[in-house]
Amino acid sequence: MNIIVNGTKKTKKIKNYFSMMKDEHVQYVYSLLFGMLGSLIILMIFMFFQKPSLNVGTVNITGLVDRFIKEEAKKNLSPDLMRNEVKEFGEKMEFVLSNYSKQKNIIFFPSEAVIAGSHDYTSTIINTINDTYVGNHYEKNK
Repeated sequence: MNIIVNGTKKTKKIKNYFSMMKDEHVQYVYSLLFGMLGSLIILMIFMFFQKPSLNVGTVNITGLVDRFIKEEAKKNLSPDLMRNEVKEFGEKMEFVLSNYSKQKNIIFFPSEAVIAGSHDYTSTIINTINDTYVGNHYEKNK
């Protein structure tokens, strides 16, 4: 490409100028791309170490206790034995609720305390109590 300015050809200078501009823009593009890559890596690191979100769930604790007392009342146990059974059931229920809460990242509230907007885990907890415990002894290492 020949450009004539004031009667002289400046072809070489223009070619050098365009090649210099091309090299400068490529450098900016590379800087932009590697900056975005670095930002993405930092974001992934933060997302990896971020704690998972907690969910809210309800459990009908009153219903669980009432159901247990009705079942135990059918057995005609002595008051001392009944007191021990109720204490053991309370420990079982607390153990299952705390383990399930930790495993699934759920905060449990009594169903009476939550008006709406949460999932009811009562049946799941009942099944877990029944599956986890063999006889009157529960396995604390599950």
